Amino acid sequence: MPHLSRRIFKPEEQDGMLFDFGIHHLHLGAVPDTKYPALIRGGDKILYCLVDEGAFYFLAIDNHGRWSDPGLLRIIKDSFPQKLEPYEVRGICGLAFDLPEKEREKFRKLGLNAMIELDGKFYAPPGGGITLAKTSAMSVMERNDHELDVASLGRCGRHDDNQLIHL
Repeated sequence: MPHLSRRIFKPEEQDGMLFDFGIHHLHLGAVPDTKYPALIRGGDKILYCLVDEGAFYFLAIDNHGRWSDPGLLRIIKDSFPQKLEPYEVRGICGLAFDLPEKEREKFRKLGLNAMIELDGKFYAPPGGGITLAKTSAMSVMERNDHELDVASLGRCGRHDDNQLIHL
């Protein structure tokens, strides 16, 4: 059974797999955690999945450590191709170099992004990518959108207590 990560107590922790591939990993277990009694101690197996507003996409139950494994992206492409389509980048003939799993992990730690090639098609990071600050690029973009929303509210004035008017 999947449970909340102990990382919830360390908000500075980052999830490179989520930021890059858009894949969640859930530690499976059934025994209460002795350090965090409200949580379950994770076992040896991980559930790799995609989660969106309306669905949960099961990819694999496997060992811990497939953080940069393109095989998980291949499962997405083969089983849920619509989930990768928005990230396909057309007009690319090839990549200058192939990025092995360990090198992708190094890229993430440096805050660098790399294209993904699957069957001759090229994809931007489905998780939105990682910033040089090693944070979620998608979160930064969402924050920027919220800032623009707040700025537009600042251009409004109150006509009375119940109505906003644009100045």
